[in-house]
Amino acid sequence: LDQVNASTNFGNNSTASVQSRSASRNRRMLVYFPMPPVPTGCSVTAVTLRVYASATAGARTMEAWQAASTWSERVVTWNTAPTTTGSAATSANGAGYESWGVTSLVASMMAGGNYGLLIKDSAESSATAYAQTYRTSEAITNIPQLDVTFG
Repeated sequence: LDQVNASTNFGNNSTASVQSRSASRNRRMLVYFPMPPVPTGCSVTAVTLRVYASATAGARTMEAWQAASTWSERVVTWNTAPTTTGSAATSANGAGYESWGVTSLVASMMAGGNYGLLIKDSAESSATAYAQTYRTSEAITNIPQLDVTFG
């Protein structure tokens, strides 16, 4: 999702940039995972979102939010992006896999509608441009992962 190109879809790209930049030049990323069935007699005890960062700039805090409505990967744009709900899970940026503890977000999604997650910089519209480049599900390797633990 690109604020400058607010009506352009980037759903076919193998990378996505999450960016904080002044003059309304922010970028965000949406990810979606189908929820696994909960085994009989079990409950979800932990969920971790893992997204691979192939490039990074500056020390930033990245947020993962629960999307609040439907969207389509090949159609969604900045202008049509879903709103978010709940509280954000946070992660410090860096190279390699970044992880967010999203147990409460996924529990809410399993209870009331799975619309995926939105990743954004915690301090958008920075005077200094900061960008984090992540691999998407279209990448050949290091695609986003949702690790669910049952107990």
